[in-house]
Amino acid sequence: MGLWLYSAGAARNFTGGAQPTASARRRYPAHPSWIEILVHARADRQSVWSGRLVPRGPSGDAGNQPQVYACSLCHYPNGKGRPENANITGLTYEYFIQQMMDFRNGARKTSDPRKANTGLMTRFAQMMTDEEIKVAAQYFTAIPATPWITVLERATVPKTKPENGMFLRLEGEESGVEPIGERIIETSEKTHDSEFLRNPRSGFIAYVPPGSLRRNSGIRARTRARV
Repeated sequence: MGLWLYSAGAARNFTGGAQPTASARRRYPAHPSWIEILVHARADRQSVWSGRLVPRGPSGDAGNQPQVYACSLCHYPNGKGRPENANITGLTYEYFIQQMMDFRNGARKTSDPRKANTGLMTRFAQMMTDEEIKVAAQYFTAIPATPWITVLERATVPKTKPENGMFLRLEGEESGVEPIGERIIETSEKTHDSEFLRNPRSGFIAYVPPGSLRRNSGIRARTRARV
């Protein structure tokens, strides 16, 4: 089981005192607590999503979980990530290693201390072994960068709310649309797939005001002319 196929959600939401169901015991006989069973269940779901999408993940030290969250929990098995973190595909092996070392020794920081995931990455890098970092680098840097965010010009956009560093569509009675104004709204194609399943087949949409793509083309042309 790959190190990044372990979920943090089970450790956050359940306690080891809860008893697993009979069906869970049959499927995961070696893991008696809810925390362990749910971690492996989430791992199974992510390994299903990653099938035929990305290289097979290498094995990691299961002893680090759940203190070290799964890389794929935030960056996804395909490495393309979510709005609150980063796309880590298309990087060189050397750059990936350097960033993890900078997290570990405190050289890489955030300009906004309210952004908690930078602190998490620092802790993870300090707890991971050198070998685990190297294996993670080999895995993610083998994945080429490809388009991931669809840009759509719209005068109105789905109503959203900020949550955990990204915009989620409002549902039920709160759902609807509103003028985009001068904003850029990046949200998931399918909220359930992104938030619960962490499905790397479900990407993200960036809504931009009408005319943005044309103006951007002009900026790029002027920039090329000056270089």
